[in-house]
Amino acid sequence: MFDLSTVFGDAPVGFTDPAAIWAALPPEVQQQIGIAAITMTLGSLGQTAGLIPDHGYAAAELEALQVIRLHLEQCAPEAFSKGEAKLPRLSALGIRACRHCGCTDDIGCPDGCSWIAEEVCSSCADADKEVRP
Repeated sequence: MFDLSTVFGDAPVGFTDPAAIWAALPPEVQQQIGIAAITMTLGSLGQTAGLIPDHGYAAAELEALQVIRLHLEQCAPEAFSKGEAKLPRLSALGIRACRHCGCTDDIGCPDGCSWIAEEVCSSCADADKEVRP
């Protein structure tokens, strides 16, 4: 069987479907995660732009990430495997990604890759022949 770790080192601990997780969350948790996602995004954008106070933007990003993680650990343990986050499928966001490694048009494999099928990159061609998730 093809082992992604031979190509990428540490292979993903599995995949998860964020849309399914979101749909199963209680509305109050969805609201808290939504607020945290906006906060985290603004913090990240502020840091990227070099805005001041940079520690305030960093705190916004990291604290919001912690809020999201805690909610997911409590309400969606299936998003994790052995304490590590599973790799999210990006299809619900309309982003094409390799079904094996998760690379996209904008963020390819470390040694480069190209699409050989709709959801399979050239780095994972052997995996597609052996495994059909």
